[in-house]
Parts: sequence; C-alpha cells; structure tokens
Amino acid sequence: FSFLAENAGALDENYAALYVYDYSIPAGGLLYRIVNNVPGDGYEQDYLAVGQGFIVKSKPGGGTVTLNPDSRVHQQTDFFKNASVSGDWSRMRLQVSDGHKTTSTLLAFHPKMTQGLDVTYDAGVLGADAGFNLFTRMPDGQSDINLGIQALPSQSMEEMVIPVGFVYGRSGGGEVTFSLNNMQLPAGTRPVLEDKSTGVFTDLSQNDYTVFLPANAPATGRFYLHMEKSGGTHPFHYTIAQGEGEILATLNGAPLASGTPVEAGESIALTALPYEDYVFTGWSMEGETLSQEMHYDFLMPEYEATLAATFRLLGDLNNDGVVNVADLSMLLNHIIGIEQDDFCEIVADVNGDGKVNILDVVVMINMILGEDKTLKANFTSQAAYIALMDNLISIESDGSLSALQFELYGASGVTLELLDDSHQMVYHNEGNRIRGVVFSTENYPLPEGIKDIISVYAHEQNLEWGQLSAANIHGQAVEVLVKTITTMPDIALEGTEVLIYPNPAPGWFFTQMNLREATLLEMELFDVSGRSVLHLSEKLYGEGYHTLRMEPKDVMPGVYFLQLKGRQPGTDSYLFNREVRILMQ
Repeated sequence: FSFLAENAGALDENYAALYVYDYSIPAGGLLYRIVNNVPGDGYEQDYLAVGQGFIVKSKPGGGTVTLNPDSRVHQQTDFFKNASVSGDWSRMRLQVSDGHKTTSTLLAFHPKMTQGLDVTYDAGVLGADAGFNLFTRMPDGQSDINLGIQALPSQSMEEMVIPVGFVYGRSGGGEVTFSLNNMQLPAGTRPVLEDKSTGVFTDLSQNDYTVFLPANAPATGRFYLHMEKSGGTHPFHYTIAQGEGEILATLNGAPLASGTPVEAGESIALTALPYEDYVFTGWSMEGETLSQEMHYDFLMPEYEATLAATFRLLGDLNNDGVVNVADLSMLLNHIIGIEQDDFCEIVADVNGDGKVNILDVVVMINMILGEDKTLKANFTSQAAYIALMDNLISIESDGSLSALQFELYGASGVTLELLDDSHQMVYHNEGNRIRGVVFSTENYPLPEGIKDIISVYAHEQNLEWGQLSAANIHGQAVEVLVKTITTMPDIALEGTEVLIYPNPAPGWFFTQMNLREATLLEMELFDVSGRSVLHLSEKLYGEGYHTLRMEPKDVMPGVYFLQLKGRQPGTDSYLFNREVRILMQ
C-alpha cells in the first residue's frame, strides 16, 4: 500500500500530499516538491532516500499517520502513489518568471477527476513565498485554497475556465512572463491565458505572455486559463479598451452579441462608432493592432477571441483625458520635425481633413480656449504675401491670418527671432532646412497690412522658401504667395527696395517700395512693343514703405516692363530711373 492510501484520512483533505524538500528548485520557487497521486511532469518522486525528510499537513484536530515497514522497497515505483487511477493523464506546468525568480503550478487532466476537490490528487500550496507565488483555484468556485497541483476532468476540458492566482510583492512592481513547461496535452488542445485587465488572450502553446504588474496587486481575479480545442466553435468577445463609443457586430447580416460562439473561419463584420469629440484609433487583439479602419472584417480563429476597440479624445495627444497646452506642444513639435513618442495622427487631425498641419494648430487652440471660431461659413481670407528681405521676413495679410507654417532651405546655422509680441514661434533646424510655426496661443490675428515678423541671422547664405501654409483665426487655409524682390541701387538712394508681387501676375500686381526720402514718383507699364498700357502720373510719396495695387485694363498674357522714375522735390535730377520685368498670365 502506498503512504497516501494508508494515511489520507489523517491529512487535511486540501493538502493530502507529501511536501518533499528539494534544493534544486529554481530561485524563487517553493522549497519543496508536491507529491501526490497525480503523475508528475518530471518533478514527481516515487521513492525517498534514507534520511529524506518531508512534510504533511494534518486534518483539523490532528491525526495519526502510519509508517508501514512493508512500504520499504528497493527503487520500486508507486511508493507514494495510488495506482488505482492510471493511464489517460494529460498535464502541463504553468510558470511565471520575473528574470530573477521562477514559480510554477501543475495542472493535470483525467476522465475520473472532477472540477471540485479530488483528495490526494489536488494539493494546496503549503508555506508559500508571500511575495512570489503562482497557483490555481478550482473552476467550480467552491474553494479558496491556492493549489500547487490541480486535477481536472479531461472530458470537459474546453468548457472550464481555471482561475490563476499570482502573488507579487516586488517593490515598485515589475515585468513578469507567463509560459508553459513540459506540456503534455491532447492534440489540438490550446491553453489560452486571459488577462482581464488588458483584455489580452494568449495561446501559451505558441507564445509567452509578458506584462507589467504593480507591486502588491490583487493575487486573484485577473488571470484565467481557458483550455480550447482547435477548429470548432469558440466564443467571440468584443469590448471597448478606452474612450467612448459603440461597437456594432454582425455575422451573416444578423446582429452578434459579445460572447456568442462563432465557428472558426467565419467572417464577423465590425463597425466602431465614436461618440462626439472622440475618434476611433484601432482594433486590437492580445495587444496587437489589427486595423485602424472603422469598418473591419474579422476572421474567427480556432480559439476564443476578444477584439478591443480604442477610442481617443480628439486632440488629446498625451492621452491624459484633457486637451491642453501639453497636447499643443506635442502637435507643434511633430509639425516642425521633432519626433514625439506614441504620437497618433488620427488624434492630432482635429479638423478631420486627413492631414496634420497648421490648420490643426489653430483649431486645437480654439478648442483649448473654448471659442467657437472654427469652420465659419461664407468667410474667405485673402491671399497673404511673404517676403525675405535682407535679414527680415515680412508678411502682408488681410487681418484674419493667425498662424504660419514655413520651410527655409539653405538654412544651416541660421537663427530666427520673432518680432511680434502677440505671437509665438517654434522652429527646428535640421541640416540645411528649417521648419517653423508662428502661432498665437490666444489666437490673435496678425494686423492687416505689411508686418515684419521674423529677424533672420544668417552668414551670407542663400535662403530659399520651401512649403508655406497659413491659417486664419477660424482654422481655414490661407493661400501664401512669395513676393519677388528687386533691389535698385542708386548713388543717392543706395539699396532702395522695390517688391513686385505676385510675379507672374494674374492681370494685376502690387508694387511695394521702401523710399529712403520723400520722392516724386512716376510709374508707367509698357508691353514688349513699347506701347504704354498703364500710366501713373508723378506724385509725391514720403519716406518709408508704400504699396500700390496696379491693374492695367485689357492686357494680354506676356512680358511687360514697369518703369519707375523718382526725383527729389524741387529739382530736375532723378534719384532713380529703372525698369522691372513682369510676366502677365
């Protein structure tokens, strides 16, 4: 007779096993092997050497155990085990490691076992490490004993959900990995670990599962083991991982409730519907993103599956539940080319046009301010004109432009300084290119007319404009045109600047002059044959900037020449007499 067969009546039925000391157990595990009537997985012990000690737990009130001399054998098997339940055993050992310690628990399956307590087959954990201990509990929920060995019925294996408990007391928490060791299960059986906190299901026969656990997290209620069969029908779940929205699921055109069994290989049509102020960012399963499309056809796998939909608050780039200046900072840095961790363009595209740019900056600022300035009907800003003159960047606008996005090439080592106190600027110098944004956190517009906005500190470099875009206070696009600059040196007015824009001209153009002193100015526009098509008689202009709109009538596309004559008042001597070439379109 075996020791357990003779003495089971004296032992606590939840701990009807021998707990045999074993120094070879991996660090962090129990200091003993649990030996009972379940055939082991390489850890079982069929006999004890002379002097080998072991522990048993008596039943409440105590009991008497018998050490029968007739049980002494010479390396004979079945010393401790009852051979009455033999054959047809399946088993696996579930283990957890944090890189320093490893702990494990054994699950065994046999047709004669039950989901309740099977005395001398189920065995509780005795004297476990209070800070690192893995165990299971009975699926029927009738016991709170933490089991180191659990025997279960093999004929209903796929119907059971086995609670898995893990005590983890590492200070500050840490990353742990669940895996299988020595799996001996029927063909087609898949042990799937469910993490209810993350919604992740992991087939442990194919992959390990690594997750961060906080210190002193609850030992139970988070992890569950599902024994599933390949092929056949399996439950399909869908859930919302984050945010606010709805999920619509249909199978063959009919509504499908979460948790409904679905045949492997069936196609499930899913639709994510975000609530107001939210956007849908993706479908995921077991932590892996499957699609970012709102409409997604999911092919049912050969195991229980849970699909999660994620919704994010529009504009909440740092995912803290509010839209504020921290999110604006992330958006600005992304636009100027500074990489941002976990940046989501779907969340950043607050105006919903499929692009992330200066328009989103203005719309986000309006969101933060709580002002209803966006998407005003029947409002169109006039084109803005930008120019780089000497070491200044100036812009001319109609008084509605509030933000500018720009690129400058040939800008290695260039430094920029914003000249407007009502606005802010960020820029990033990368190689020979600068990407920058001028904006106002109060969404103030730039004043109407011409304004110098940026000083450029460069070392004799030839700067060229790259992409330019702008937004008005409503978050609508404003066309930005580059001014063509012509410098007209003269003895008396060296460095006099004349800007013709746009050039090529769409039938009209602006002439902007920076006069160094009061000047009598006459202007006349000629075609290539010398015919005058526009004449502005001599007129006195004071020192400084002057801008004139010139719109000749009945002109054909082609090349024209604008003649500018300037003389000092009270004299006949000309300060300058120059021609500027203009292309009419």
